[in-house]
Amino acid sequence: AEQALSDSSQQWQTTFDAASDAICLLDPDQRVLRCNRAMIEMFNVTEKDIIGRHCWEVVHGTSEPIMGCPITQIKTSLRREEMELHRGDRWFNVAADPILDQNREIKGIVHVMRDITESKRAEEELKRKEHYFRSLIENSSDGIMVLNKDGTIRYESPSNLRLLGYSEAERVGKSVFDPIHKDDVDRVVDAFKKVLSGVPERAEVRVYHKDGSIRHIEVNAANLLDDPAVGGMVLNLRDITARREAEKALRESEEKLRILFQTVGVGVTVTDMTGKILDVNQVLLKLTGFDRKEEVIGRNGFDFISEKDRDRAAHALTNNII
Repeated sequence: AEQALSDSSQQWQTTFDAASDAICLLDPDQRVLRCNRAMIEMFNVTEKDIIGRHCWEVVHGTSEPIMGCPITQIKTSLRREEMELHRGDRWFNVAADPILDQNREIKGIVHVMRDITESKRAEEELKRKEHYFRSLIENSSDGIMVLNKDGTIRYESPSNLRLLGYSEAERVGKSVFDPIHKDDVDRVVDAFKKVLSGVPERAEVRVYHKDGSIRHIEVNAANLLDDPAVGGMVLNLRDITARREAEKALRESEEKLRILFQTVGVGVTVTDMTGKILDVNQVLLKLTGFDRKEEVIGRNGFDFISEKDRDRAAHALTNNII
């Protein structure tokens, strides 16, 4: 019987020492009764240095329990209590479980320390990356939307307020199609269906700003409904209104110049740097006796100037260019 008891005790200690967590058994006064190998290795001491000492002396090097000590808490809760402990450059989860007698009085405590440094670092790195990407999104001039499968808005970046004048609270839960110009709705619905089928789409759409003005928005859409990290359709929005207005103004200006070019009462020739004719107006054709522009375009403008005046004309041209 004594041998069996010895063998059982040895098996228990072997199992106790095999645990990677630092474990010790405490009496009700929080003195260490037993500890495993991981506990000894963690604090780089011998078993004799630990046994009989208060747990706060061993773990914290203090003369009394620290603020938030889980063992102090279990004396009233009579259940497991935990805390996270930052010790040196390592993080630990400290758990305390009461051992209760039949009268629910504490007759012992199991104290477990688990090194959570790697998971803590991973958590902090994840928070850093989330903060980084959130900062990029929130400060980007482009807008971002996440849509549900039915086209309702689940998320809008703050930049959408600058784009269309609506806050996220005003748009979340609403249909993405609501502010779209009526003449573009059918085309946008077709593009939406393509994105639903898994085909990324890029489109330009006219959208009503909250102030009633029309904005030209370039949209890039991708289906990430099956991505568990997103679970939606992602839209990147860019306001290209200024570009479209500038292009319109340029076209109008070019048209005005074209009309002026054709109706001005003097002959006008457009040449490159070598004097090659690129265009002429109707007045010049009449002055030179030609019927069609094609008869003149491509020839050298100096061919139409008398030889005695060519040097002077070339000099004047050079001075005007410079």
